[in-house]
Amino acid sequence: ARAKYVYIFQKDSKGHGEWIFPRKDIPYTNPLKPNEYFFPGRSKVFVLDNTVGTESIYFLVMDEPAEELGKALENNSANYFTQAMTQTIKLRGLKEVRIGPPIHGSTGNPNTIVISSPNETDPNEDGLVLKEPEGDVVNIMAQYREFFTVLTFDHR
Repeated sequence: ARAKYVYIFQKDSKGHGEWIFPRKDIPYTNPLKPNEYFFPGRSKVFVLDNTVGTESIYFLVMDEPAEELGKALENNSANYFTQAMTQTIKLRGLKEVRIGPPIHGSTGNPNTIVISSPNETDPNEDGLVLKEPEGDVVNIMAQYREFFTVLTFDHR
């Protein structure tokens, strides 16, 4: 229902990074307006190179532009992006939204949606919210006007 600033960045196991959104080669820019979305052509959706190992995709959504992330976009450096993202998360007090139990080895429902401050692992700490999946994670994210999530996977 609101215009949002969206930043999506991919980083591989060697520390190389690439912007997924925003980019100069696509017709949409920040802020994205309500009901505005973009599906890139099949050959440009998402490409993995030959670098195997852990890959991460960082997804940040905010009400206002992030000046440091804008500078990172121009710089296109994974290290600069990581510093800018960390600074933005701390300054804005963004909450992380992810799926899974709150603690490694927890017996909680693996599909629980966790909303927490960065690096929050103790379910007794203030600010940690656990929600059984009542809908999809996108609806939960929509309740938090500004948030981030990190998708990490093993590229073999």
